[in-house]
Amino acid sequence: MIVRSVLKSFLSDKAYDRLKDVYLRRRLPPAGLTSTEYWSRHHVTLNEQRDAAESRRFIRYRRRRYIGITELMPTAGHDGKTILDYGCGPGIESAAFGLESKGITLICADVSAPAIAKAKSLLALHNIEARFIEIAHDGYEIDLEDGSVDLIHCSGVLHHTKHPVKILSEFSRLLRVGGEGQIMVYNYDCLYMHLYVSYLLMIKLEKYRGLRKREVFRKSTDGPNCPISEAWSVDEFMDMCRRCNLAVRFKGAAFDCVHELGNLQQRFAAIYDEKLHEESRDFLYALTFDERGLPLTNGRSAGMYACFHISKHAV
Repeated sequence: MIVRSVLKSFLSDKAYDRLKDVYLRRRLPPAGLTSTEYWSRHHVTLNEQRDAAESRRFIRYRRRRYIGITELMPTAGHDGKTILDYGCGPGIESAAFGLESKGITLICADVSAPAIAKAKSLLALHNIEARFIEIAHDGYEIDLEDGSVDLIHCSGVLHHTKHPVKILSEFSRLLRVGGEGQIMVYNYDCLYMHLYVSYLLMIKLEKYRGLRKREVFRKSTDGPNCPISEAWSVDEFMDMCRRCNLAVRFKGAAFDCVHELGNLQQRFAAIYDEKLHEESRDFLYALTFDERGLPLTNGRSAGMYACFHISKHAV
């Protein structure tokens, strides 16, 4: 943090961003990997603590870095349920379930063996019991019986997969009638896409020349070499769910504190810049705000992290 602050004080925004990009390219996985290979080498930041109290603090910090996520994707209040954390990564949210909900049967699934190993270590630190399942390479099927799960938690996963509809169909198979799911995916209609990507990166910092907005989005979310990073509108994602016999409701969208809310004041300069794409200008021009001061687009949250509730239709 100190080095970052010093560099920012001496370098222009463009120079700092280019230096950061070079650093990330050296530190993050190379281009050309499959999704499974990429996510086996690149995990969500996890301070691997041996102290349980410090680990609890870190889990709480991770859950509160995004405004609204703890309310929209709750890990508390699920006592007695069989819970599947699909795409558990290093186990941060799995651990949150174990710490905040009582008497649960916890199942952690991921394509990455190294991520599962980290999740096992984290849950062991907190004496949380769980079953761990490694999903087949670029697969989607889970070795569980039909209708065996009360709650599916899937946070930040589907937009990195080749076959999200197949995974949603698998969720439909696994959920019992009356079971529920909470899913977070990247939202196309968000400040990140239309302010941070379209204006700050592509125009102000002059990065990724010649690339389209969606491709710049992919490069800027989870590392420049992340093979898949999609963004869907709320209506697009709800349509995907309905095709899989799932009832679906948009709960709202959480906000990135740094790239979205931290840059909100830049929207006026972006609207004024004639280089800005018309779609993004219209999005920024039409923003309204809720009672908390958080941006809305067409009455819906304009955050990057769109959260949905799904349930199983009775046959």
